[in-house]
Amino acid sequence: MKEGEFSILSALGRAKRNLEQLSDLSESYSELYDKIESVLYEVEEISYSVDNFSGDVEMDDEKLEKTVERIDAINKLKLKYGSTITEILEYKDKLEKDLSLVNFENEELENLKAEKNELVSQYFQDGERLSQIRMEIAESLQNTIDIQLSDLNMENAKFKVEITKTEEITAYGINNAEFLIATNVGETFKPLAKIASGGEISRIMLALKTVFSAVDNISVLIFDEIDTGISGETVRRVAEKLRELSRNTQIICVTHSPQIAGKAQQQFFIKKEIENNFTETKVRELNTEERIREIARIISGDNITEASVNHAKEIMGLWDKKVLI
Repeated sequence: MKEGEFSILSALGRAKRNLEQLSDLSESYSELYDKIESVLYEVEEISYSVDNFSGDVEMDDEKLEKTVERIDAINKLKLKYGSTITEILEYKDKLEKDLSLVNFENEELENLKAEKNELVSQYFQDGERLSQIRMEIAESLQNTIDIQLSDLNMENAKFKVEITKTEEITAYGINNAEFLIATNVGETFKPLAKIASGGEISRIMLALKTVFSAVDNISVLIFDEIDTGISGETVRRVAEKLRELSRNTQIICVTHSPQIAGKAQQQFFIKKEIENNFTETKVRELNTEERIREIARIISGDNITEASVNHAKEIMGLWDKKVLI
């Protein structure tokens, strides 16, 4: 304002000096001189005031640096989030809303974790109670199956339900169960799948189905060649057990045993025939006379004898009845 050749005060000073020489020539110049002089005094006063104010203001480099950094940061935000401060603030509000949703979801997640832990704890508590019940039932089942096996000519066999615990969460509780069997005295218990004898497997399965049918309310049981690997007294006992089981459950049995066939209330003959290079299976129900002949055929083969016929009648309980063959 006052420094330099072309400052305001310098220009006003030159104008004042020039007009001072002309003020005596004309009243107009005199008035203009007075105005320039007045303006010069005002500008000088303003200049002094500015100098005094500037002297009171101290330059803070640290604040200046922070201000510059803030401006740079704002410019960077403009490049990423909006061209104006208003747009940046709107984006900030959006982020705050998103963050509140995340916080809500995190809170919900923690609630779900707490609920899960409570359910897991309840699961294992209930699992322990169920496990105890299973242990008690397993002992009762073992005794019942042993009785059934004895009825089926396996007096020395022992049945065992092995129940173990697992930490895995399943729909069936905390236990795994496996059926084991020791078929002879002194033998170790083995899984049912490792029993080699087909006859033993047949009788064990019959014993299991006999027991379970009483509680499962099974309407039909199917046995396919349950007589495999057995004969004599054993097959007779199996036939009696099937007859006993049929009192409450429909039994369908595919058999080559005369003893088992003879205990049936109904008997069907299954035969395969080949016609026009096509195999056809035919099923036909047998009447009483046909049953006697078929059972006699099973006993003695195609050469049916009087002895085999009488044996068939005996098996069927018709020994004292007159049946024409």
